Amino acid sequence: MKARILHSTPREDVGKAVAALLAGDYIPCESTWVAGAAAFLSALRGGIRFDLVILDFDTPEDAACLRETARLHPGVPVILLCGDDGEERALAALRSGATDYVPRDHLRRLPSMVRRALAEVRDAAMRKEAESANARLGSLLRAILDATSEGILVGDLAGRITTYNRKFMSLCGIPEYILATMEMDKVLQFLMDHFQDPGAFMDEVRHLGAQSDRETLGLLKSIEDRQIEGAGRPYRQGGETVGRVFSFRDVTDRERSAERLKLVINAQRPLLEAAAGAGLVLWHEAGGVLALSEAAGKLLGLEDRDLPRTLDALAALAHPEDAPALRAALEGPGSELEVRLRTAAGAWIRTGWVLSRDPGGRRGGAFRDITEGRLARLEAEARSRTRWMTTLASNFARALRTPLENLRIHLGAISAGGPHLEEAQACAGILAGLLDQAGRAALCEPAPDLLLELNAVVERVRPWAEGIAGPGITLGWDLEPGLPFLPISPGRLEPVLMNLLRNAREALDGQGEIRVRTFLAAPEPAGTESPRLVLEVRDNGPGIPPRVKDQMFDPYFTTRDGARGLGLTVVRCLVEGAGGSIQVDTEPLRGTSVKVSLPI
Repeated sequence: MKARILHSTPREDVGKAVAALLAGDYIPCESTWVAGAAAFLSALRGGIRFDLVILDFDTPEDAACLRETARLHPGVPVILLCGDDGEERALAALRSGATDYVPRDHLRRLPSMVRRALAEVRDAAMRKEAESANARLGSLLRAILDATSEGILVGDLAGRITTYNRKFMSLCGIPEYILATMEMDKVLQFLMDHFQDPGAFMDEVRHLGAQSDRETLGLLKSIEDRQIEGAGRPYRQGGETVGRVFSFRDVTDRERSAERLKLVINAQRPLLEAAAGAGLVLWHEAGGVLALSEAAGKLLGLEDRDLPRTLDALAALAHPEDAPALRAALEGPGSELEVRLRTAAGAWIRTGWVLSRDPGGRRGGAFRDITEGRLARLEAEARSRTRWMTTLASNFARALRTPLENLRIHLGAISAGGPHLEEAQACAGILAGLLDQAGRAALCEPAPDLLLELNAVVERVRPWAEGIAGPGITLGWDLEPGLPFLPISPGRLEPVLMNLLRNAREALDGQGEIRVRTFLAAPEPAGTESPRLVLEVRDNGPGIPPRVKDQMFDPYFTTRDGARGLGLTVVRCLVEGAGGSIQVDTEPLRGTSVKVSLPI
């Protein structure tokens, strides 16, 4: 960047000589020449910041120009030009603020003076910027120190205090005049009078300050029964330890909570130990502190010091899918639920919880590992399913035996020329129906799942339903728009809806109303299941007798002549195979509602 130089001389030849010298010496600058004091003062006051002033110094007016330069542009170097008879005045002017002078007969010295003066200006500007940056950084660090929640004290290895923050003053109650000395010994002497057991206090402080290359931790007790935790850390510059940074914080509430926790645990020790023997983890909250039985450490794989001490910390161990239900249950009056908890090894175990609140609003409860029990229950369900399928196959074989025997007889009669063709066709129809039902039952086994739109399935079945309804039956369709997709194949859902519609039509006996409804059902507040889609078929017929309702999904149970009793069995198999459930609500003379609930 070019320097701006203002040159004032009444002599044009001197002005040209100065400009030529600066240009010839390759000094990058913009030189402005003015003649006379009035023009010089006008240039000074024109708003341009000059980096250097060259001023002829022969008259009293020139002295006034020098003073005005110092006032308007403080710090700008001024080089004086003088004659042989003006050197004394120039020397006096140096004491008034001029930077240097050069006789007009020795102008060859001027470029070196200009270079030196401009270099000094740059150095001064850099020093000023560095000082300003340091001041800004110091203000920022001071603001950070004063904003921190811990008391900070920094000292060097010679026992001098380098800095501290206001939190340290308030935490330890140290007055300003003590810290103003910046002497560590005086601060420690003051603290000795305000902490319990001065000897132990000094031992703890020496421990904090010792071994400057290591971090240390200690606990100090004040005479006001406050407990201050102190930590000492090395303060390094250029890889060398030059001091210690001490941090202090008030841990009185934490220590008192720990004492209360010990009292709660000791008071409930017999109950907690008895529960541990039964595999139960009992917990109780008192004053915001959580007491857990020893079984918790064994179950979660945690050391005693790492066990959660608040309900929030305990809930944080829950699986993300189970955590909302657990937090909601903790706020309720009491409930039971299953929650997956993360162990120290990172594994998930399934736990059963019982939650309660006493009249005072204090929360408590118990949980235990039910992972093995759940696996045993799933195995039992699988065995039950196998037995049910075995029964289904046995009944199916018995149902086939008679039609097959009749078909054999009729086919033999036909081959002998007898009139048994219609009977043979009827037997074949029965066999076809049974095989169709068996094919649908096969869908109970796992099948690749697809994303399916429930309302689209209903719309596909709708023309068929309207075709079989008959003139006396009205069909209604209440389909909630924008339902989420189902992870289920169409072959599982269409037979369910068709069977339910057929049963509803037959229950009406040719007269009445059937309504099909789809909607999204939210989970129960204390439940752990996600929202589910519901397909409901409702009729206003005579209702279902209790005996029939209890057996309506059993294989080959039917109340209609000629029916085989497999329709609703297949419905149950398809729904449960997709992870869903069926709910039947019926009232005499008011109708029946069948709700199929499917997971999203």
